[in-house]
Amino acid sequence: MNLFLDAAKHYLRLGLHPIPVEPRGKRPILPTWREYCQRQPTVAEVEEWWTNTPDANVALVLGRGVFAVDVDGPEGEAALALEGIELPADAPTSVTGRGRHVFFSGDCDNRVGVLTKVDTRSDGGYVVAPPSVHPSGSPYAWLVPFEGHPPLPAPAKLKELLARPTRPTQDQKGDDWLTVALAGVGEGQRDTICTRLAGYFIGKNITPSVVESLLHDWAERCTPPFPHDQVEKCVQSIAHRHQFPTGPVSAPSLASVLPRVIEAVKHPVGGRATGLVGLDSILAGGFMPGELTYLGSRPSVGKTALALQIARAVGRKKAGVLFVSREMTTAALVRRLLAQESPVRGMAMKTGDLKPEEWVFLEAGAKRLHEMPIFITTEIITVEQLTTTVAETEDEYALVIVDYLQLLRAPADMRDRRAAIEFVSQELKTMATRHNIPVLCLSSLTRPPRDASNNWRPQLADLRESGELEHDADNVMFLHWDRQSNLRELNVAKQREGILGTITLKFDEYLRFEEVA
Repeated sequence: MNLFLDAAKHYLRLGLHPIPVEPRGKRPILPTWREYCQRQPTVAEVEEWWTNTPDANVALVLGRGVFAVDVDGPEGEAALALEGIELPADAPTSVTGRGRHVFFSGDCDNRVGVLTKVDTRSDGGYVVAPPSVHPSGSPYAWLVPFEGHPPLPAPAKLKELLARPTRPTQDQKGDDWLTVALAGVGEGQRDTICTRLAGYFIGKNITPSVVESLLHDWAERCTPPFPHDQVEKCVQSIAHRHQFPTGPVSAPSLASVLPRVIEAVKHPVGGRATGLVGLDSILAGGFMPGELTYLGSRPSVGKTALALQIARAVGRKKAGVLFVSREMTTAALVRRLLAQESPVRGMAMKTGDLKPEEWVFLEAGAKRLHEMPIFITTEIITVEQLTTTVAETEDEYALVIVDYLQLLRAPADMRDRRAAIEFVSQELKTMATRHNIPVLCLSSLTRPPRDASNNWRPQLADLRESGELEHDADNVMFLHWDRQSNLRELNVAKQREGILGTITLKFDEYLRFEEVA
């Protein structure tokens, strides 16, 4: 029995168009999925798809008189309420990872950012449907199923909202608005869209000269073409404001902030536990949302193994982890995860010389890892790529791990190595606070002095190539190998809002760390 396949067949019987998307994801598996905008897949096609990928999520391709309103969490609900729009309780409705999809009869544009955190999916679009599993680990579920509840016409106020002209805005997510804007616009919109495009690209840390080149091409696609000197003035103005903010800012009063702080103290937000009891105790629960933590060590001490162990601890709680590696291959990282989880000797994982019982352990470990929403990429090269990836998929990740800082590139025009490292560090901190997620970044350390004694331990000033790292970070930890005792020491050397402390760890043949009492 396959719940995903059964659901897809059920949707076929209801006249809907199901397609497979990545397990625990949202991206279509089929490169030709758009053909199902016009025709319904056959039963044979559906059975083949889920035979090839049994755990594929199910998505519904919309259009043909049916569209969905995608309401993303409390922000989306608030935006609808401000417009006086109440979505009917008897319309087909599914619960997503943090919001809901509400289905209506009729036609509308496939639009991103109709309101803040409110999108529409129609002709050329799709939504993930139950019983799929959200990247966060939460299952999609029907509040009001299609069966017995055919889609209703949209409420009058919603129709009025959807009839308004499309206006790309800065807070829209995804590439839909960008694709529309880059195709060129007519007279009367050129100034506005040029400003928004320049702000978008410069906000992604693309250099002004590159932005000018991109927008010169865009200007030729406008009707009539937009003058190149106007493009250059626009880009220069946006670049100046981006680097040197001007104008007034709002400063909330203490009285307005106090109630929120007291409420947060009454109902604290838990951190992402590391799985190491002593470390979680020092960090008051683990890595907190919005915090940047550095883990520094000398080479071959075990910082990557420790980071993978933390990733498993978070993933075991069904919380998404993005692991960005610029040092190891995906296969090597997965081998380490398998060794830790099974457990199987790390050396045997490389040679393939496993004992009979280890093959059993390995299979069981692989099944457990399969259920963990851990995402590994070795393709992110620049900090811009990382921040863009997180911005477009922020709901998927409860923790971002970067291995390691000195290999993540700054913009190409930033030639000074120290300045580049500081820029990357500042961008990581901004990303953590903007998306309210913890970021764990590994860092190399400077060489210890030649005359260092056996009592030498890393300090904040040893973070390699920049003394500014310690200022950007909320927490700094050092992993040190005491060769005399053959034990590791994990020292919390900085914690912006907490205590400092050290725990002692033993590193075993399964590439795991265990606390030593």
